[in-house]
Formats: sequence, structure tokens, C-alpha cells
Amino acid sequence: MRPNRFLENAWKGAENPILQVAAICVTWIAWMVGGSFLLIPVLLLMVRDPDAAQEYLKDPTNFKLLQMDMILIFVLIMCQFLVGLGAIAVTEKVLLKKKFLWVASGFKRYRWGRMMGAMALWMSFMGIYQVITYIIDPSTVTMTVDVSRFLMFLPVALVLVPLQSAYEELAIRGQMMQGLIRLGPRKPYLPLLLTSMVFALLHGMNKEVQEYGFGLMMAHYFTFGLVLGIFALLDEGLEISIGIHAGNNIFSLCLVSYPGSSLQTPALMQQNSMTESTDFIVMLGFVLLTYAIYFGWRDKPWRALFDNVSTSPALPDDEPPIFDPEV
Repeated sequence: MRPNRFLENAWKGAENPILQVAAICVTWIAWMVGGSFLLIPVLLLMVRDPDAAQEYLKDPTNFKLLQMDMILIFVLIMCQFLVGLGAIAVTEKVLLKKKFLWVASGFKRYRWGRMMGAMALWMSFMGIYQVITYIIDPSTVTMTVDVSRFLMFLPVALVLVPLQSAYEELAIRGQMMQGLIRLGPRKPYLPLLLTSMVFALLHGMNKEVQEYGFGLMMAHYFTFGLVLGIFALLDEGLEISIGIHAGNNIFSLCLVSYPGSSLQTPALMQQNSMTESTDFIVMLGFVLLTYAIYFGWRDKPWRALFDNVSTSPALPDDEPPIFDPEV
């Protein structure tokens, strides 16, 4: 039995577990401080229209109340995640004495092809589902595209959304999972469950929760986070998880937005109604297909969720991985 080389990265660098806790705290504090970029339109609104500013403060998820171009607001929101990414890079290098790569992958090179393939696969699944839904009932979708604004927004989203997704994956299923595995090295399923709960709670303030119900949306977020964590353990890296996460967000923000979304962007189309329970089941179907494509041919890949994670020195870079020969 060999250790999962992604989780094995937890034992590289600084040995003091207090530094791992400090790194996680610094990362999230920096992310929260990065949210101050959104104060810029709020302060401008207070000067321009104090009553409208008070209205926004009562409902800070309704960005339309800021009376500013949504593309600019989108960029300001994404700046928060860029600050978070920078904090991960600094804490891994300075506090933990690690390479930035180690929090993202158990391989000696980041597998860009794997990330892009997972992104394209997930977006294809979502696109096929949307086409089938439209064929069954054309009234479910309305073409809302403003070509000039869409072409302005698309390159911005294609750059910033993957970075936003990468931050969430690196912070939660990278830095946090590697920190938690040090507390229970023989139980990799515990950090998997805990980080999935954190992922769900972080999305608890999203407008979708108010729109479609706390229970259903928390189940959706927890399951999505759990799946991304499982794929990270099975694949010994975050490449597939980042790809799926980014593909999901790009599709929802750029191609087909939906009512109740936290960010109303100039997407190509708008869904007229949402069936969250059905969409949840369909998502599980996407998960099974993705699992079959990437891991279905392997011999008992699920054992990565329960195998012992060694506390011995890390594996040499030239050793083969547990499952995947790709490096």
C-alpha cells in the first residue's frame, strides 16, 4: 500500500502544525480583506444616492442596487479571489516552506490538459442537458444576449472565473485538506467531509439559498464539494476539481444564467425557471459519467478515500503515482 501523493504533500516543508493553521488563517483573512474592493461602488453610491445605498446595505446580495455596470462589479468581486490566491502563494512559500505546486497537485508538473479536459467535459454535459430541456419545453429559456456586452464580458470571465475557482479549490481542498490530514493521517475521509461542509457553508450567503431554500441548496453545495474532494483524492491532485468547478461557473455566468443567481451577468441566455431538485439529480448523473470516464477503468480507485496516508518522507518525484501514469 502506498500513500496518496497529493495528501503526502502535507508532510513536506515546515513540520510545525501551528504554521499550517496560521497559513490557513492568513489565507482566509486575506480573502476577506480582498472583499473590500466591493466597498468602492458602495461608497460612490453613498455619495451619489444615500437612500439607494441604505437599500443596498439591507440586501448586499442584490448588486443591481449599486447602480454600476455589472461587468465592473464582477471584476471587483473577482479581485477578492485574486487576493486570496496571492495569499496562498505567499503562505505556502514563506510560512510552510513549500512549492506552490504542492498545494495543487501530487505530480511534478501541474496537469493543464487534465484541468482543461475536465472543464470542457463538464460544460459539454451542461450544454447537452440545456439542449434537451429546451427541446422538451422551449419556454424554459429566453435569448437575452446583448452581443456587444457579451463580447466584452466573455474574455473577462474566461480569465477571472478559473482563477476564482482555483482559489476555492486550493484554499479548501488543497491547503485546508492537507492541514487537516495531519490531524488524522489514517483517515483521509475526515478532511474530505469537513472541507465539504466548509465549502457548503461558504456558499450559505448566496442569493440562491434564499431563492430556492436552505436545505436543498446546502445539500447541493455539500454534494458538489464532496464530489470535487473525492476526485481530488482519486486523481491525487486538484486539476480535475478546478476544471469542473471553473466549467460549471463559466457556463452559468456566460452561457445560461438563471433566476436568483447571485451575479446577473450578460449571458447568452436566461432560464425562465429553475427546478433545483431535478437539476440536483442531473448533477449526480454528470458525476457518475465523469467518474466512469476518468476512473472507471481503474482497479478499486475508491480505496484512495480510506487508505493510510504515510507520515514518512515524501515520495521521490520520479516514483510513479498510485493510479495515473500521467505526469
